[in-house]
Amino acid sequence: MLGVCPVVLFWPEDLALVRGGPDGRRRFLDVILAQTDQQAVAHMSRYRRVLEQRNALLHQLRLGGGARDSLNSFTGELAHHGAWLGVARSRLVEALAPLTALSLHDLSDQRERISLRYAPAHVASIPDTVEAAEQLLLGTLRDRSAEEVARGITLAGPHRDDIAFDLDGRAARGNASQGQQRSIVLACKLAEVRYLQDAAGVAPVILLDDVLSELDPQRRGSLLALLAEGRHQVLVTATEPLTEVADFADVLHFTVRSGVVTKDERG
Repeated sequence: MLGVCPVVLFWPEDLALVRGGPDGRRRFLDVILAQTDQQAVAHMSRYRRVLEQRNALLHQLRLGGGARDSLNSFTGELAHHGAWLGVARSRLVEALAPLTALSLHDLSDQRERISLRYAPAHVASIPDTVEAAEQLLLGTLRDRSAEEVARGITLAGPHRDDIAFDLDGRAARGNASQGQQRSIVLACKLAEVRYLQDAAGVAPVILLDDVLSELDPQRRGSLLALLAEGRHQVLVTATEPLTEVADFADVLHFTVRSGVVTKDERG
């Protein structure tokens, strides 16, 4: 359904966006790209297929089988599609950075500042052009080919990249408190809302899946107030009745029991 209707999903796993591994941060970018950049999506899909095939060949070579000549063709194709994906992600992070800073500014009463940057594993920063990015990735893959064969896995490319969060000039992952990390996650999701609205020209549907109970009252209230201000369509699931909805113009309540949905009289 991605790309059919702009959607922003916020669920409990998102709370690990800062402190968790890079997989979640890469997924955060790729979900946004899937809704806004079909060319990048095509390269993303092809990159994943080539990566799987290349890793299978590297595993065979490690065990003494496979055709070494085939590695070069896989390497060239991986660098081509990986460059497109890396540049698309890097540009997306550049666009999200000021929106995230603005959102955290609103959530923290102007007390905290955040910066984001795309952090590729094989180079200090991604070049502006796909051609330059492709040559850098291709060179890295060729230089590390012996190590890759020895380990049986591809060691460079967008599948190993990350996002770096800096809070007030220090790395957020090791220095931000748990509450600050959750504020950063909220700011990232609000930035996603604003970015998708600008890119798609319509307000995205916002899905909050059992996440409000994970937030303290101050952050929960701030998030709901900002969402109500934007007049978005917001769908919330919770295990207890949600009462902090006075700022929303129209509210409907539903109860789900044993798979049966009924409208609450409050709605």
